[in-house]
This record gives sequence, C-alpha cells and structure tokens, in this order.
Amino acid sequence: MNDLGDRLRVKADDLEFEVRKDQVTHDRQMAMRASQVDNRTQQKLAETMAIQQQRLVETQRSQIAQQEQTRNQRNNLKELEDRYRALQQQEGETLRQIGQAQERHPIRDSYGRHAIHYQPDQLAPQLPLLKSRLKDVQYEK
Repeated sequence: MNDLGDRLRVKADDLEFEVRKDQVTHDRQMAMRASQVDNRTQQKLAETMAIQQQRLVETQRSQIAQQEQTRNQRNNLKELEDRYRALQQQEGETLRQIGQAQERHPIRDSYGRHAIHYQPDQLAPQLPLLKSRLKDVQYEK
C-alpha cells in the first residue's frame, strides 16, 4: 500500500487500485462484517437478477405462445374460408346439375307428324341424389 494523501494505492499480485482511506480498516471484525454485508448484497443482487431473467424468459415464452396462437387462428380461418369457397362451388355445381336434370328436351316425331314430345334429361334419374347432395352441402356450409 502507498499513501497518496486522502487515498491509498493497493497492489496485490497483478491487480492495482486506489481506495479512499475511510474505506480501509485494520480492524478484522469490522472488515469481516463489511465483507459479510457485501456478500449478502451481492447474493441479493444475483437473486434479483435471476428473478428478472426468469420474468424475461416467461414474458418471451408468453409472447411466442401468443404469436403461435395467432398464427394457428389465422391458419384455421384460412382453412375455413377455403372450405367455405369449396362448398359454395359444390353448391353452385349441384344447383346447375339439378337445373339440367329438371330440363326436358323437345324431340320431333319421326313419322312425319309434327307432334313434339319432351324427353327428360339424362341426369333426371339422379335428381333425388343431387337434391340430397345439395342439402348436405348447404348444411355443412
């Protein structure tokens, strides 16, 4: 130790630093108490930092979970929208087929008479099935 007036220069191995004289004591008990207080302070600081770190980790996990939930909700919404569009297309196609099945096509008598007969569309036998399919699609939609 070197006396620099109101300060002392302390050197231990490769470490050299200056301290105020009122921070240095030769009383072992006082030094021990100061060391214990310093250790407790350092321990409390470390505990506080660990708690803050844990809170930060929990906050980050919560944010990640929230982002994942939002992403899943968007995906579910997109799937529902896609399914709804597909059902609308199925409904439109089924309605078109029902309309076609209900049409009657005129045919002329081939025996020279001018009588016109109407023949049902080839989808006519499937009309009950088409109507059932339409109900199913509309129910699911």
